[in-house]
Amino acid sequence: MADKGWIALHRSIRDHWLYQEKRVFSKYEAWLDILMDANHQTNKIVFDGHLLEVKRGQKVTSIRQLADRWGWSRTKVRDFLDLLESDTMLTRESDSKKTVITVINYDSYQSDKPQKSHQKSHQPDNESATEVPQKDTNNNDNNVNNDNNIVVDDDKGLNFFQTYQEVFGVLNSLTAQKLNEWAKDMSPEIVNEALVRSGLNNAQTFGYTETILKAWSRSGVKTLDDVLALDVKREKANQSPKKNKQKAKNQNNSGVVY
Repeated sequence: MADKGWIALHRSIRDHWLYQEKRVFSKYEAWLDILMDANHQTNKIVFDGHLLEVKRGQKVTSIRQLADRWGWSRTKVRDFLDLLESDTMLTRESDSKKTVITVINYDSYQSDKPQKSHQKSHQPDNESATEVPQKDTNNNDNNVNNDNNIVVDDDKGLNFFQTYQEVFGVLNSLTAQKLNEWAKDMSPEIVNEALVRSGLNNAQTFGYTETILKAWSRSGVKTLDDVLALDVKREKANQSPKKNKQKAKNQNNSGVVY
């Protein structure tokens, strides 16, 4: 009989060629996709000119984005989300611009210490002293960040190293160096916000994030308040009589929306 325990599945699995196969998602794959896209920690993002808090276990998306991602019709996506709601697997709040999905009992799917829990439940009683204390575990996490030259704003609980992995998967040393340079030039908070926006726009490469950061740098962005002010300014420009002309300024030739 198979073990009834659970395994940790890293989000980078979606970068594997098996996952990248062009296909229509099954309901099971769509549910896994929701779980892997849900925030593992609470973050704040700027959406449509407003500061939005996305909590742990939540995902900001749209019916159109899900339909494109899963190869479904929008009606099928709505019916599927209705089905998951009826089974108390998630809740959702929608308006004309976005859908906020909240996974119910998210901790059941994503524990912060799955391996530790597994080892503790299977080790003999006389080996319990070998369990690594939580303090040491945190230090190990910090060592990983230091080895990759990652700047972490611990005072604000901000770790853009983790955000990068949620959006793009495994982080290599070259990209880690670029992240570090951007964090020094601007701030860890700004870098994290650019990564979050990359994820919301289903970006495939870190180059998308860098395009956002370059645009913000040219605009003199230093804080998240500056980003918000820039969004509001752009939104007002889009509502002017010259909307079509101003709208072109929202994205560069690569189609990056920042």
